[in-house]
Amino acid sequence: MRRRWLAGLVGLAIVTVGTLVARVVVFPRPLSIEVAGTIVNLRARIAVAGLVMGAGFGLAAVGAQARAREIRIDATLAGPAWGALPGLLLPVPVAGQAIACLVGAGLVAWLTRRSAGLSATLTRGVAVAGAVVGLAALGLFVGPGLTPTTATAFLHASLGGALTQATWLRTAIGGALVLGALGLAWARWRQLALARAGLDEEASAAALVTVLASAGAVLVAGVVAGLGLIATAIARPIVGEDPRLAAPGGLAAGAGVGLALDGIGQALAWPGELPVGVLTLIVASLLLAREVVPADPR
Repeated sequence: MRRRWLAGLVGLAIVTVGTLVARVVVFPRPLSIEVAGTIVNLRARIAVAGLVMGAGFGLAAVGAQARAREIRIDATLAGPAWGALPGLLLPVPVAGQAIACLVGAGLVAWLTRRSAGLSATLTRGVAVAGAVVGLAALGLFVGPGLTPTTATAFLHASLGGALTQATWLRTAIGGALVLGALGLAWARWRQLALARAGLDEEASAAALVTVLASAGAVLVAGVVAGLGLIATAIARPIVGEDPRLAAPGGLAAGAGVGLALDGIGQALAWPGELPVGVLTLIVASLLLAREVVPADPR
């Protein structure tokens, strides 16, 4: 157990050093102590975001699988994966960003139209979040006395922006909300009438609360939430479903994915939100399309 934790931390250190080297190669200029400190601090925030999402989702997946064998792990986590939806914040006029959020929300709703249970509940909550943010951004864009800059600032503030803009406070708040939404859904999985066609009054109330919780989590966590499903999907084939290995496996994978995506963004010499957001969205959407579970005819 200790060796696996140590291996994860060593891997994290290797990736961090690699990003420092890549930064010097891509942007050749003297690497002062101040520049190195800034890079390490930025990578540390990204790594912490990956640790929280990867380890937390890994534990939640194992717990849900242990209590409800009919639920596939990736399907349980499909909803939070759409925290990647706000990664569509591209450096283009805010109208395009808002439309992208609306299109993404519609895509989520369409993909889950025949799904049931916890997966459908969470993904629809994320679709609600994307639609609300898209409409709000459009309103700011066309509102009197407001500028695209104002609307863009709103989007970054409400969605968590890109990984390169993740602050310690935003990482903590976003991670707590995402994991809180998962915990709420996990605790109420019986009331959600998983794999059943009908929902009674109590189950409907629980489903509504879960939708709102997941929507709120996405609004704050932004693209960081997408690391959870990706990290778990990477870690599970390596560590299996042993709950003792879920945390260190998810920890290493989550941090590695976050730093790798940021490194790609640096190598492309673009603002971090473009490559990080788009790549995270692509990977998460592929996993979602593969893992969403159709309604059980029974």
